Amino acid sequence: PLFFTLYLSFCEWNVLGDISFIGIKNYLKMLSDPVFVIALKNTLIYTSVTVPVQIIFGLFIAIMLNQKIRGKATFRTIYYLPVITSWTVVSLIWKWIYDPVYGILNFVLIKMGVIQESIRWLQDPTTALFAVMIVTIWKGIGWNMVIFLAGLQTIPLDLYDAALVDGASKIQRFRYITIPLLKPVIITVTILLTIGALNAFVQIYILTAGGPLHATEVVNTYLYKNAFGYLNFGYSSAMAVFLLAMTLSITVLQRKFFGSGKYE
Repeated sequence: PLFFTLYLSFCEWNVLGDISFIGIKNYLKMLSDPVFVIALKNTLIYTSVTVPVQIIFGLFIAIMLNQKIRGKATFRTIYYLPVITSWTVVSLIWKWIYDPVYGILNFVLIKMGVIQESIRWLQDPTTALFAVMIVTIWKGIGWNMVIFLAGLQTIPLDLYDAALVDGASKIQRFRYITIPLLKPVIITVTILLTIGALNAFVQIYILTAGGPLHATEVVNTYLYKNAFGYLNFGYSSAMAVFLLAMTLSITVLQRKFFGSGKYE
C-alpha cells in the first residue's frame, strides 16, 4: 500500500527487527549514495533514448503499413509479435543473442566483416546500457505501431486529397495534417512510454541485473536489491516514493508541454 510505503520511507526496518522512525535520513542518504546517483542517471538516459526512438520508428512503420501494400496484415502481425511476448521470454532470447560465445549477433557481424572479434555486449560497461535499450526499443515498436495506425485511420482521406490538389508535398501533408490530428495519440503514447521506461525492471534485471559495475543500474533494480537483497526496506521505500514523485512530475510536465499548442 502507498501509505505504508510512504511511512516506511521515514523509517529504518530490516524485517527482523522493529520499525524505527528516523525522519528524512533515508532521503538524505540518496543524495550521498553514489550508486543511487548512477541509477538515477541511467534511468533518465534510458527514458530519454527509448521513448523518442520508439515513437519515431513506431510512427514511421504505421505510416508505411497504412498505405495500400500487399501483405500488410502479415507485416502488422510480425511487428506486433514481440509486444505479446512476455518480457521474460524476450529478455532470455536477447541474452542468448548477445552472448559473446554462442550468440548469433557476434557471429553475423563477424561473418559480415563489421567486427573482427566478439563483443561482450552485456558484460562491457560501455555497451551494456545501449544493448538493453535496443531490446526495449525492439519490443516496443510494435505497440507504438498499432496505436499510431489506429490514429492514422481516423484521419479523413479528404484532407489529404484537398492538400494534394493545393500542391502540398508529402512532407507538408505530414507536418500540417498528420501530426496535428495525431496530437492526442502522441500525447498518450509519450506519457505511457515514459511511465514504463522510468519503471523499467524485468528486462534489465534479467539481462544484466544492473551490472556490469552498475552500468545498467536503474532506480528500480537498485530499489529491488536494497529491499530483497540487503533487507533495507526503509531505504528502498524512500527510493520507491522518490521514483513515484519523479514519474508524476515528469508526466505533469509532459502534459503541460503538449497542451501548450505546440502542434496546433
